[in-house]
Amino acid sequence: MDFKERIFYKVFGVVQLLVPLLGLLVFMHRLVLREVLHMEPPRGRLREGLEQLLMGQIFGKELLGVRHWEELLEG
Repeated sequence: MDFKERIFYKVFGVVQLLVPLLGLLVFMHRLVLREVLHMEPPRGRLREGLEQLLMGQIFGKELLGVRHWEELLEG
């Protein structure tokens, strides 16, 4: 394995560890806002997209913008 491959696999491994942790952090933040502070977390298109991405609910076509075009075509 050459130097570039080792760097790629190290970066990929770190990303694989961080994405679920970020999802857990978002989930815990929402839980604390709801249960402890009795507040509703702020909503918005960007925040919803980020939460879905972190929780693993967005797949390739949404990331490529296909979802946006489908929404426009549906009216």
